[in-house]
Amino acid sequence: MKRPIVHVMGYFISVLRDRIATFHSQAGDVSVDGISINDLRKNLSSINQFMEVACKKTAARYGIELEAALITTIDPPADVDDALASINTTQNQVAAAISQARADADQRLTMAEQAVQIARNMADADAAPILELGRTLADIHAHGGQAALDSYLRNALLPLREKASQTVINP
Repeated sequence: MKRPIVHVMGYFISVLRDRIATFHSQAGDVSVDGISINDLRKNLSSINQFMEVACKKTAARYGIELEAALITTIDPPADVDDALASINTTQNQVAAAISQARADADQRLTMAEQAVQIARNMADADAAPILELGRTLADIHAHGGQAALDSYLRNALLPLREKASQTVINP
């Protein structure tokens, strides 16, 4: 080789580019798609560990053993950095829009659940007097028989008949 140092540097750049291209971040137990430059910067120790393994492979490849390749910072070219910042901004806007949509959906769901509960309460309130009347009539029948029930119904209808006679005008 005419320039062995350049060749070894090229090897490590190739290994580093491969690692960055195949890098994935762990958020809890979930793999995250779309790694940002900030994710790479936060995970330099993981990248350095990968590079250390690559250093151990140089003995077989080059006949020399390299002990370490230390990556201290990752700074892409300015135009790439601008593009990555733009992508990051867009991803943040999309995440914010998704978050807002979820919040709106949750709010609508809560409002719908409350409306259902209000309707259920109103139906229960409407049904309560009818259910109570049914229990009362069943109790009257159980304790006094059909005669007691007939007497109750006759007495309950008297006020209604009186109102009806006042309402109907005889010609």
